[in-house]
Amino acid sequence: PFDYACKLLKYSSKSEKEIIEKLSGKLFNNKLLDISAVKQTIEKLKNLNFINDERLAKDFIESKLESGNGLELIKEKLIERGIEEKLIKESVKDLDLTEEKEYLFAEKFFTKKPYKNLGNLLASKGYSENTIEKILKKIGRGNKEND
Repeated sequence: PFDYACKLLKYSSKSEKEIIEKLSGKLFNNKLLDISAVKQTIEKLKNLNFINDERLAKDFIESKLESGNGLELIKEKLIERGIEEKLIKESVKDLDLTEEKEYLFAEKFFTKKPYKNLGNLLASKGYSENTIEKILKKIGRGNKEND
């Protein structure tokens, strides 16, 4: 189980929940792992710092912001990956991500070229209503329905 988990981590970072799910559904020597074997493997991975949900959350947030995603969508994706909301909030705080910084990321991506439904695009990318409003005002499309 440990070797299999390491193989999974070789290609991309995984949360504790993701590793548990992968191990729980895997056959080893034609048998499903019992919960104690899964827990042992998780502890070993944590002790070796191979899995670290805090580091994963911070790296994920930074990466997704840089690629144009808003904080709401990022939080949703982290929750899907099994990261606790408390840890997500701490990571956002540690990275000093304010609404103003989110706005700057959105501005960087979405004011350079015209989008027909920019408001909807920003919402689908997980930006807050305030950020969307500021971007639309900046480019002269404020307060239009379905913009």
